[in-house]
Amino acid sequence: MRNPKFFHPVINLQDMKPIEGLDIPGPRFKRRFLVTFREKLIPVCEAEIGAFCIDDKALYLHTMGHRQYVIAYTLDQLETLLDPELFFRANRQSIIAYHAIKELEYYDERKLKVILKCEGPAEVIVSKARAQVLIAWLENQYN
Repeated sequence: MRNPKFFHPVINLQDMKPIEGLDIPGPRFKRRFLVTFREKLIPVCEAEIGAFCIDDKALYLHTMGHRQYVIAYTLDQLETLLDPELFFRANRQSIIAYHAIKELEYYDERKLKVILKCEGPAEVIVSKARAQVLIAWLENQYN
C-alpha cells in the first residue's frame, strides 16, 4: 500500500481545460514611433517601417511610403525594442524590416546585398558572418 503522504496522482495533460481569461504576458515590443517633421508629430506604425539606418551620425527611420525621419534612438536600443521576428540587424548601420526586403544579391564573395522595397540607405551589405543568420531568419518567417 502506498503512503498517501507521498502519493501523487497521475495527471493527463490532454484532459486539462485551459483557464479562461488568463492573460499570460509575453515580451512586449515597440509597435509605433512618434516622429517629428517640421512642426508636426507623426505616428508611424511598424507596418510602415522599412528600415532604420545611420547616415551622417543621425539615425533615420525609412518608411515604405519613401519618407525618412530622424529619430532619437540608437540602433542598439532599437534592437531591444523591436520584434526580432519582424526586424533584423543587418550590420552596424542598419536594421531592416522583413516586409521591406525585395531580394538579396550575392556581393563580393559570400556577403549579401539587400535590395529594399523602400527608399532607404544607398546599400545594405550583410557580412559573410551575418549572411547565414539572415538567410535562416528569412526562411523561418511564416508571414
